[in-house]
Amino acid sequence: MAGQSIEPGERALAARQIIERGGKERDLPRIDQGIAELRALLKNDGWTDEARAVLLADLGEGLIERSELTRSRKDAIEAAGVLRESLNGEMDEDFRAFRLWQLNLAHQRCYEFGGPVSELEAADLALRKLQELDAMPPAMVASAVGLLRGEWYAAFRDVSLLNPAIDLLAESLQEDPSNGIILAHLLQYRVEHLRRLEDSDSLVELCRSLLPVDLRTASFFLGSACRLRYDITRQPEDLDASVSAFRTAIDLYPEPEDEQAMAMSMLVRSLAARFEHRGQQHDLTEALGVAERARTIPVEDPATRAGVETNLALAYTAAHERTRDVEHARQAERLHRAALTGIGGGGPERAALVMNMAAEIVESVADTNGEENTSALRPGLRQRRAKRRDTRQIDEAVRLAREAVDMLPVGYQERAVYQCSLSSMLVRRHELTGRTEDITEAVRLAREAADATRDRGAENARASTVLGYALQREGRAPTSEIIALWRVAGAETSARTEVRLMACRMWAHALMKSDNIPAALEPYTAAVDLFTELTWAGSAAEDSEHRMANWPHLANDAAACAIAADQPERALELLERGRAVLWSQTLHLNGDLADLHDQRPAAAIKLQQLFGELRADGGDVARRAALSDQITALVGEIRTDPRFTDFLGTPSASTIRDATADGPIVVINASRWRCDALVVTPAGVEVVPLPDAGAAELVRRARQHLVSVLEEARSMERDLTDLLDWLWHAVGRPVLGALGGNRPGRLWWCPTGLFAMLPLHAAQPRDGSPGMLDRVVSSYTPTVAALRHSRAPRPAKPASLVVVSVGDLPRQELKGAKAEAAAVVSGADRPSEWLDSSEATPAAVLAALTRASWSHFCCHGIVHLEKPSSSGLLLAGGEMLSVARLRAAPTSGEFAFLSACHTALAGVANTDEAITLTAALQYAGWRQVVGTLWPLDDAIAVDLTKRFYEQLDRRADGAPDAETALHRSIRWLRETRPDQPSLWANLIHFGA
Repeated sequence: MAGQSIEPGERALAARQIIERGGKERDLPRIDQGIAELRALLKNDGWTDEARAVLLADLGEGLIERSELTRSRKDAIEAAGVLRESLNGEMDEDFRAFRLWQLNLAHQRCYEFGGPVSELEAADLALRKLQELDAMPPAMVASAVGLLRGEWYAAFRDVSLLNPAIDLLAESLQEDPSNGIILAHLLQYRVEHLRRLEDSDSLVELCRSLLPVDLRTASFFLGSACRLRYDITRQPEDLDASVSAFRTAIDLYPEPEDEQAMAMSMLVRSLAARFEHRGQQHDLTEALGVAERARTIPVEDPATRAGVETNLALAYTAAHERTRDVEHARQAERLHRAALTGIGGGGPERAALVMNMAAEIVESVADTNGEENTSALRPGLRQRRAKRRDTRQIDEAVRLAREAVDMLPVGYQERAVYQCSLSSMLVRRHELTGRTEDITEAVRLAREAADATRDRGAENARASTVLGYALQREGRAPTSEIIALWRVAGAETSARTEVRLMACRMWAHALMKSDNIPAALEPYTAAVDLFTELTWAGSAAEDSEHRMANWPHLANDAAACAIAADQPERALELLERGRAVLWSQTLHLNGDLADLHDQRPAAAIKLQQLFGELRADGGDVARRAALSDQITALVGEIRTDPRFTDFLGTPSASTIRDATADGPIVVINASRWRCDALVVTPAGVEVVPLPDAGAAELVRRARQHLVSVLEEARSMERDLTDLLDWLWHAVGRPVLGALGGNRPGRLWWCPTGLFAMLPLHAAQPRDGSPGMLDRVVSSYTPTVAALRHSRAPRPAKPASLVVVSVGDLPRQELKGAKAEAAAVVSGADRPSEWLDSSEATPAAVLAALTRASWSHFCCHGIVHLEKPSSSGLLLAGGEMLSVARLRAAPTSGEFAFLSACHTALAGVANTDEAITLTAALQYAGWRQVVGTLWPLDDAIAVDLTKRFYEQLDRRADGAPDAETALHRSIRWLRETRPDQPSLWANLIHFGA
């Protein structure tokens, strides 16, 4: 009865408190209890109108609380209904304002949980009435406006809807700093839409200011803000900050929940982005570990679950690209498909999921860029990706990518990115099928993307690269237009290094194919410079190897261009800069800074300090990258000094010529364009064309050779005899002919590409007439810089020898290992330390190498063709002393003999990086190293070693004359077994 006065009393107050507590603790049964109590109270007809309105408002608030836990649209609809009823009649303006605020929120929840857009209109109407009352604190009104404008933007992607709310929220921060979280949300929307750097900077600054207000939420938004800014600037420091912020946020959740799972997935995404930028396996490993943790959290909200699944899928896609593990690809596809089922309708969220699914499908489709894949050299001739003509996968990818593009409104910034991806897919399908309509559409899409991104550097670089390639495949545009696009992309410093590299390489190739050879030298030089940026001081070797393996023979092609342009000295410099890049970094970290100490002691001390910190630092990627950046900046500053313009840089052509005082250096350059020998003497550089050693023939010969020696084929001796004959006629005879009457007693080979795995020193005609072994004493060097390093002065060590023998491994017995070691020790002219079998642990061997001036190994060598840093020597208990471990623990000495298999055989994925055990010792500081190109016969090794040490004399400078001793020993063995080149052609000498 309306007129009877009955107060709500303690039961109503208790019900409100139960609901409030249940909301804070996310306790659904407690909220249910409070709602039930309020319903029971409302059944009493004795309330006054004012009291009943209060109870209705309380019930509405309880229903909103429950809907947020259950995502029940039914609860939200009921909440809106009871709140509208609570507004009937007269009431205090403050109370009416609060009920309108709740009604606005209820209608937002109705929309959020699947209701029509009319729910947003109803929420907007309630909010306008609230603003008209002017009875609620401005900050509270601003928060309501911000939340609603966020929903409107999500529905229509009209960025103009955000601007008034952003301004209103910014004005309210002094009154209520917690509104900064809502402001951050809206600013994030605007950054995603417009990609404006000033908005991104404001967002990052805002999130940092909010850390004292709400550390967990602000850290979450800061992680997102820094990653978004990275998307604009490509500055890896933003990824470091993003990773750090997400880690902080994750640790602040008391127990698993939806938001923590999303934070984990966002951390995974930032780690995957940092892995893509810096290429460090440590980041990918952490990303997969966090992904596994996130998958254990049951996520209730479908949209959140879809976001988590798609972010995790990106990590598995990156893992598949790195490892080629099929299970990673399957996991990524499962997650992408699950995410697609979680978000219906259209809009950017679903568009992103659809495009990710399309990209995952494309990942499994064959590469068709025509680049030579040296992994074809693996035994069995397996390639990483088999080419397919079945277009069903690419058809599905194109269909999905079109859907994604169509979901985004014109003007939405991500649309251009999707258009680029779709264009690339269409080009790929055109290459498989020849469909004209595909290439026509690809050109149109790429052109639209390039036009839309003119003021967005990194994205425009990608669009220009894609457009140039599409135009080239279409075959209608003039070469000048295509090259102009690639020139712009190659010069864009904010773009990914790989994008710029691709643009420069295609630019160079286009000019070479059009016979504009001098002009091609510009993009080739830029490409080689960019190639060196794929790795950085402190980067894990295996990570750098993986990134660099995608750009085979780049320096060789650049050098071939310089040779064709009649600039052989420039060719030498390009080869020195673009080859053995990882070893060059090792030289820098262990380099001689004596001159710098004399001239600029402060800079030298600082650089030594940074080098030491980098060597000592653990696996923290951000810390190592920061140290690397400091080193790069300091070296750059030192080079501004006229006395140090070439400090820690690539040797100039004149410096290379100076290195030939003891004998010529013959650089063999094999390229897609031509093959030449660059014969370097003090007088200059002579180009010797090698027309019979072209790329196709070289690949065929190298493949046959690898299969023969690695599988120890029955035809191995015949195959090697044929190979040595070809090397003589294709390389050896032309080189010696160029040297003419100045034929040297000694010669250094510097082979590039696949020539690095072939026995140039043993080239000889099959008819038995004199060959290389009869004319010169050969040594090898990976680069001229390595040879100069071998000759550089260093602190003398006491004369001493360490001998390492491991011949008793299960099923890998070397019967001659102990006898060989005993012969070396007994014939030594210096104090000897013998580590045999169980004594020869990697730690013990590395410690002994720091003491010894000579070393001799007789054990098993293992080669890993695709991960050469994992190649190594099998020591006690089968433990590996790998190339990577030798690089990380530099030693030095006069001479090392590696009487083990494959110690000079480089991997096929990075042939120009010369990642071998012999190179590891040479770059570490061992002046001379003897190694092997293929398996060494156990019995022959004993006799050859004895012969070698019997022949070993001293040079005039007191150094061991190892190259002459090896030369004589090989000739002796050839005389006794002329028809078995596998026994005598595989030993080679490296160094000074």
